[in-house]
Amino acid sequence: MRILVTGAGGFLGRSVVDKALVRGHEVVAFVRSMHGGIPFPWEGVSGLDIVEGDLRNPAALDGILSGIDVVVHLAAAKTGDLHLQMANTVVGTENLLRAMDRADVRSLVLLSSFTVYDYRAIPKGGIVDESSPTEARPEQRDAYTETKLLQEELAIAAASAGRCGVTILRPGVVYGPNEYWSGRLGQRLSPAVWIRLGGRAYIPLTYVENCADVVILAAEQINVGYRIYNVLDQTPPTQKQYVDRLREFVRPKPIVVTVPWSAALFAAQGIRLFNRLVLSDRLRVPGVLRVPSLHARGKPLRYTGARVRRELGWQPAVPLDQGMLRTFHPEAGHVSPSGSQP
Repeated sequence: MRILVTGAGGFLGRSVVDKALVRGHEVVAFVRSMHGGIPFPWEGVSGLDIVEGDLRNPAALDGILSGIDVVVHLAAAKTGDLHLQMANTVVGTENLLRAMDRADVRSLVLLSSFTVYDYRAIPKGGIVDESSPTEARPEQRDAYTETKLLQEELAIAAASAGRCGVTILRPGVVYGPNEYWSGRLGQRLSPAVWIRLGGRAYIPLTYVENCADVVILAAEQINVGYRIYNVLDQTPPTQKQYVDRLREFVRPKPIVVTVPWSAALFAAQGIRLFNRLVLSDRLRVPGVLRVPSLHARGKPLRYTGARVRRELGWQPAVPLDQGMLRTFHPEAGHVSPSGSQP
């Protein structure tokens, strides 16, 4: 199978490329920039082509999709204002889907996110699964939520029109080397002081290699229409459990100040009311102090990834203890085909 991977130079993308090569696939790795040479440990790897381009430019895809069996679309903007994220995430996806039409590529795996769920509509203690409602008011959350929802809508529309089969993967918090913090935990005021937003909420973690395994399993499936899978490893830890694990590795060991989620929510509701009645909504409130974001970040909920295990036969190969060890000591991991430490 010949796979095009967009966002191949990213945190998850590098692992996806390695996993695809391990399973004997040919890979076209689409990266934003190779300024100063190939910035990835892939030079000379058999079965791999690296292509530089910007998905915002439709011409960047000319000829690249010839002979491609499936597209794995990981590229998206996680930061920046709405305009920037629309250009990178939504316009880029529109251009990719049109290029797939021209090349008659009939299969797409799209990486989405748990951010698309409407956490205000899910009762405290409820279960988040693929049938849970998606965010009805994304503009009240953030640009990332807005653009990921639009990206999903584009892919579903293409599948519904019979243009391609689509598998949408919604991972939770993807962690691994140099990537271990999440807004679901709270805020890091400094390396020495962390604010933990609650303690009982579960963190839907997936180790980067485990998530990459799911991506490649999905790419290997023949799909008609569209399907959606949550991706998280088994037995997610609570906020307190995960932060306690982190403190075993981080030096100097940070001080953790706990703010109960209910207290933070009460404060955010007061700020919202004051901003509306007194300031006519002129105050720009940071996400950690906004009600919709607090529901998404720290509401005590339960998460399940049963569907992906049942339908794709996926089992996370790296448990939490080993994942934490590899996160802070990458040399403990397995060497990939490229010679890198995943």
